[in-house]
Amino acid sequence: MRDSINFILDGRFALPDRDGTALSHFLFASIRSEVALHRQGGRISSRDKIIMATQYESARLILELYNLRREATMREARNFWITFNPETVEELMAAMAGPGGAYVRMVISYWEMACSLVVNGAIDPKMFNDGNGEHLVVFGKLEAALPGWRQMVGDPNSWKNLETVALGGPDARTKIDSIKARMKAMLAARAASANA
Repeated sequence: MRDSINFILDGRFALPDRDGTALSHFLFASIRSEVALHRQGGRISSRDKIIMATQYESARLILELYNLRREATMREARNFWITFNPETVEELMAAMAGPGGAYVRMVISYWEMACSLVVNGAIDPKMFNDGNGEHLVVFGKLEAALPGWRQMVGDPNSWKNLETVALGGPDARTKIDSIKARMKAMLAARAASANA
């Protein structure tokens, strides 16, 4: 274990970048904090405090999350979410079983993963919320179906990271309610123009 710790701390640990180059920094601050505790003779456990990511590390991860959203299938999935508006767990389940089911799962799992980076300290919450708003749209669309979903799957923590980050920002409730109202108005306007 000590060799792998030295390997990380000496900067020789590298993650491949999209173009094949290597990142010079290991971006996850939680591992660095555990390594620092180990080097100082401290105990590594889940009770130890996780040191938040630096601004540089947060920025790198936020930019990588942005790049992932630009991928072609992810763009299609995000476009699908514009018109996807489940009001009940039954509508959510029907959508997951329907032709757009992969899109539903892709967007939910993407934002759950991104928010888990925030909850676990790899990305600064303020930087994340300043640079993103789409997670609020996704949570706003899922919020009504979320209690029923959790009960149905028997997991009270289903999509908990997304919920924690969405509701944890300043004026979160106001922002989410405003987004919901705008999305409903937009969908109504689209439906009206399609029927005209």
